[in-house]
This record gives sequence, structure tokens and C-alpha cells, in this order.
Amino acid sequence: MNQMTREARKLALIEEITRAFDGVSRENGVSLSEARVIDDCGSDEERGKARARDTETRWQDVPDDDISHASDRPAFLDAVGFRYYVPAFVVWFLRYTDSGSGQVTQAA
Repeated sequence: MNQMTREARKLALIEEITRAFDGVSRENGVSLSEARVIDDCGSDEERGKARARDTETRWQDVPDDDISHASDRPAFLDAVGFRYYVPAFVVWFLRYTDSGSGQVTQAA
């Protein structure tokens, strides 16, 4: 498959994911920063402070840097947080990895 076709397919898939998950909110689900605290067995107070750092209201606005440094966190999300962050992780993967090798193609 040529590179242009691969890139066009990636862009089409990103558009489809964006449409499918448009309007999904985190509500009261676990945030990425909060998931780190859960992993570290932090207190409820630490969880609250961590949660307050994640201010985006749309998954499309989660910073790429947050996604690139959070590959271990989905295991500590609840169902609501997982549903909210999964499209951000998938879109990040599509944007920043080479589909043939799985290697990150550029720093996020």
C-alpha cells in the first residue's frame, strides 16, 4: 500500500472516531492524572487535587503530551473515564505511529 493511501485511510479513520465519540464526556469518571494517583495508592485528597488538573471537557482537547505519557493509566480508569479517553488514545496512536512498524514517528 502506498504512503498516500495509508495516510488517507488514517485520516478517514480519525474522522470516523471523532464522529462516533463526539459529545462523550468524562462526567464524574476517573481522569488521567487521578489514575496516576490511584496507581501510586494515593489518598482521596491527592486524587481530588490530581483530578482538578485535568480541566478539558472534550476528549479531543486532551493534550497529546498527556496521552503520550499515560500508556499505563487506562488500567486505572473506571468505565466512564475509559470511554472518555479511549478515542484520544486511539487517535494519538494513529497520528504518531508508523502503521507498519508501530514506532512513534514524531515526539508528541
